[in-house]
Amino acid sequence: MSSMKNEVTVLKMAPPPRPSTAALQGFITVNVGPNGIEYQLYRALLSHHSGYFRGVLSPQSSFKETTDGVITLSNADTTAFEFTVDWMYTQKLPSGSLEWFEAAGGELMKLIHYRIYILADYLIIPQLKEAIFNYIFEIRMWCRPRPSNILLAHENLPEGDPLLKFQVDAEALILKKGFHPKDEEGRASMAQLPPKFLVAVMVKMQKLMTIKDASWSSLRREDYSFDVSED
Repeated sequence: MSSMKNEVTVLKMAPPPRPSTAALQGFITVNVGPNGIEYQLYRALLSHHSGYFRGVLSPQSSFKETTDGVITLSNADTTAFEFTVDWMYTQKLPSGSLEWFEAAGGELMKLIHYRIYILADYLIIPQLKEAIFNYIFEIRMWCRPRPSNILLAHENLPEGDPLLKFQVDAEALILKKGFHPKDEEGRASMAQLPPKFLVAVMVKMQKLMTIKDASWSSLRREDYSFDVSED
């Protein structure tokens, strides 16, 4: 993703506007991905859910759509954007593995949740980030994060993001329980992980060693918070 980030205050969202109300404010064209796939989307819904679009579409913003009324997201992941639009219009995500597989067409299913999360971070949609995080937490809390997911997250998310913390905690917990990669492929994949991640895992493991009761043995969802409060 581009490094441009619109600094807009994250607000606790009121209910989204009804489609009939959103239609009164008209549509905006958003071109997405390297092939410039064109979407005609309600301006009001984009502004309601996304801090990025609120900034771009605000009269006071220094970030303006182009003179022909088109917003271009050439570096955005097209599949992730489709899920993001679906969520902005319905506030719903697929409810199980089969629904996810069917909705994504089987495309890179191991990465799709992370790709949506990363796009939601870029577009400043904290409610969607949290919804995706809840799903990731549920399916990954008892197993080691995949190296491809770790690399993708560390290359695209800001330091201190809850998902990065979760990956560190999950890896440290698995190692503390004695589940070390034993085959050559597993050890090689560990060697490819970001040094920052490996250092953070070591620090976390040292902290776990000091805990004498059983509280260290599982991850808690409440340890990962998202800023969706209204200033």
